[in-house]
Amino acid sequence: MHVNLREVGARPEPVELQGQIDISSMLKERRDIIGTDPLQADLRAVQSGELVDVTGRLCTEAEFVCARCLTRFRRKIEIPFHEVFAQTPISSETEDDAGDEEEIHYVSGPKADLIPYLEEHVLLHLPYVPLCDEDCRGLCPQCGSNRNEEECGCVIEHIDPRLAGLKQFFNQENEK
Repeated sequence: MHVNLREVGARPEPVELQGQIDISSMLKERRDIIGTDPLQADLRAVQSGELVDVTGRLCTEAEFVCARCLTRFRRKIEIPFHEVFAQTPISSETEDDAGDEEEIHYVSGPKADLIPYLEEHVLLHLPYVPLCDEDCRGLCPQCGSNRNEEECGCVIEHIDPRLAGLKQFFNQENEK
């Protein structure tokens, strides 16, 4: 997917950019992502002085494995997109208007390839630890049952290892 900077500058109305991109190859290293639908990009490019603003939304649906209970679940991912491109070095006046926070990508030719920026936005918005639900209770560490589906009845004691000797002392006292 490319944006022609000269075409955007020659048109008074925004240039609509739409397309689907296969992102499965860039996610093949992630073991918590089973599969994804193609990324749908709905973008608009607008000339703003010497700059070209590309804004819009990216949307896909992915199948994950929950990090706590190991169940598969699908989630729709909607990502806001905003990047700024310039074909030639910009003047200091335009640089002040762009703001200090905004990163401007300089393009040597008439077209800017958007694929690396789309992929970057997707990678930054994917969950680091995918959970089927924020309240997911996970698997029982003793019997392995899914605690979201059933109570297993296992008793799990969390004892500070520094106090384990004290617990043994009290167990010996109770046995006497």
